[in-house]
Amino acid sequence: MTARWASGGVRVVALVAVLLALPTAAWAAAVPGATYNGTASDGATISLTVSSSGTSVSSYRVLGILGTDTNGAQCQAEAAETPAGGWPGTAITNNAFQFSVFTTFSISGSFPTAQSASGTFDLSDPAVGGGTGCSTGVISWSATTTSTPPGGGGGSAGGGGVTSTNSGQHKLVSVHVTLRGFPSASW
Repeated sequence: MTARWASGGVRVVALVAVLLALPTAAWAAAVPGATYNGTASDGATISLTVSSSGTSVSSYRVLGILGTDTNGAQCQAEAAETPAGGWPGTAITNNAFQFSVFTTFSISGSFPTAQSASGTFDLSDPAVGGGTGCSTGVISWSATTTSTPPGGGGGSAGGGGVTSTNSGQHKLVSVHVTLRGFPSASW
């Protein structure tokens, strides 16, 4: 009877250890100061950098976004925001972030593990005047970093959206759209 209890006790201890480890894995945090690089389902490349505190995405760049104009032809765009351009970043809340420039461009993502990020972006540049616009629909992306989390983990906090939680001012993403050989335009 003692051997059975000891064996059962070992199983209970092992089960408790596994259950205690689960919340840590479920609450992975972005690595402070890390740059995550990856690709989107349309072939675009994405790069985003987490602030040194780990509480915000301090910059992002999406290059080679492929969309369709109002005539059905392929169009290409890029979107980027950096601190050098005056962007204060967007907060990471519950290991996720979201940023929108009105209805023209939006990007969101999460950090399912400390060294990976994934999410979606959407470009919807309407046809104005003689232009043909450019739209992508929702495009998924994933990225990784080789940076290691401090102490094997970390936390995050904050909010996000069209209005920066840091300054309360609207910040416009630089969106460059090239339509079938026409010169690039910036908004």
